[in-house]
Amino acid sequence: MLSHFELGSLLEEEESYQEAIHAYGEAILEEPENIEPLIKRGELLEEVGEFSRALQDFDLAISINSKSVAALNLRGDVVATLGRYKDAIADFTNAISIDSKNISSYYNRGLAYASIGKTTEAIQDLTKAVELDPNHGGAYHNIGLLFYRLGNYESAIEDFTKAIEVRKGFPCSYTHRGRVYEALM
Repeated sequence: MLSHFELGSLLEEEESYQEAIHAYGEAILEEPENIEPLIKRGELLEEVGEFSRALQDFDLAISINSKSVAALNLRGDVVATLGRYKDAIADFTNAISIDSKNISSYYNRGLAYASIGKTTEAIQDLTKAVELDPNHGGAYHNIGLLFYRLGNYESAIEDFTKAIEVRKGFPCSYTHRGRVYEALM
């Protein structure tokens, strides 16, 4: 017989999200100190657009384990989606203080910084993400966008080119690199 957590995972794989959310809820009741069902349910709630419920799950997971990098990153993602970038930056910063090699924390904090116009901080974090993962096409692409906005076209071209090299078949980097070339004409 499957546990409620296992059932939730199976239902999630089958894309039966509401049923999976319910199964994870049962798993939470069975193991109230285990943050994994909270995290899984929170992720699904976020995916179906139930952001306030997702935040409740991530808040509870963090209250149980304040050192959970996953819960901090996921809560940061939700609050960033809601436009609360300073709260997101705080969560990503906290996650980095726990795990200084967490690529997602640097990448997402870089995006949050970019969203509030802190370009230098954004470039630093996105650069750290590519230092930790030299094949992080999204980070290269976003660094390219930031350099483009700054008018640093040569650096923008370099980063878009690197994004194209490491992330084959992603047309946005080609499009943005083309715009930089147009700006140079």
